[in-house]
Formats: sequence, C-alpha cells, structure tokens
Amino acid sequence: GTDGISSGASPTIAGLEVRERARPLMEALAVSTDLTVALGERDRLEVVYLDCCRGAQTVALNLNVGSRLPLGTTAMGRTILARLPEGQREHLLRALRAQAPEEFRRLEAGVTRAVRELETQGFCTSFGDWRPDVNAIGVPVVSLDRARLFGLICGGPSFNVSGDYLVERAATPLLEAAQALGAPADQAELGVAAV
Repeated sequence: GTDGISSGASPTIAGLEVRERARPLMEALAVSTDLTVALGERDRLEVVYLDCCRGAQTVALNLNVGSRLPLGTTAMGRTILARLPEGQREHLLRALRAQAPEEFRRLEAGVTRAVRELETQGFCTSFGDWRPDVNAIGVPVVSLDRARLFGLICGGPSFNVSGDYLVERAATPLLEAAQALGAPADQAELGVAAV
C-alpha cells in the first residue's frame, strides 16, 4: 500500500511470520513470569492456539497448538473481539447469541467489559470466566500487513496465578511483546474478514 507497509503477503505467510517473530518473545515472557503464554487467532466462533510456551515452574494448562477455545469467555477470544471494529464484533456477538442464548447475557457482559478494559488499560482479562480454575490476560496483535488479528495471552491455574499477579507482573511485558510484534497501534486499522 501507499502507507509504507507492504500488504502483499498471503494470510498464511503473514500468520507464520507473526508466529516466528512471536516465539522468542513468548519464551522470554513465559520464563520471566513463570506463566503459560499463548498466541492464537479466531476461527469462526472459537479461537485456535497457534503457539504456546510455558515457564519452568508453570503448572500447565492442558492446552497446546491446535487447541480450540470459546471466543466469548476466554482472555484470547475477548481480546480479539474487543479489538475488532464494532460492526464486526456485533456480527459475531449475534452469532454467539444464536449458538448459546442461555449463556449470552453473561458472555456479552464479559465482552463489553473487555472493550472497556482494552480502551483503558490496553489488555483484557478473564479471571475464572471461561473456567473457574483459569485466570488470564490478553492483548491484541495486528499483523504488519493488517490482514490478521491475533490474541496474545498470559495465564495459569487460579490456585497458582491470581488476577493481581497477572496485572502487576505480566501486563507490562505482555503489552511490550504485542507492541514489538504488531502493526503500530495508530496505524492498525484492520482489514480482517468478519466471518
């Protein structure tokens, strides 16, 4: 494009490029925080783990590359939803409501909170919202060609990792990793498909 950032890479190559550049940052973050760190992307109404690293002492969550998690209740999914343009987010929320109407009010409240969190603190939280025993925080990463949106998360089992620990110890390095990986925030207008 004319903005000085090439958008000629195919989505697959762009995704690999983010994953390859993310790996050393994720490993360093996992070691320094002793948390599970994961990178993922939305696929329909789920998020899929593309990569995952763990600190030496981490009590591992049983999640690996290829794991599929809910879009509306996980830190990764909420982060992605919160970063999407409002029209795309509303489209996905309607689909999530149709999929699970009985859970939608709670899910929508969590996504609304995530949008506010992203605007005010730069990261989203999910403290026991997906599973009662899991706490995590997440940040969005927009690929350099702005064609893809990823979620980068840090988390662990709630008996071992408090929400306070995540906010106090992991938020700043997580935000720094996202800034190093993604398109600059002021230029990160998305061209991500809604479906």
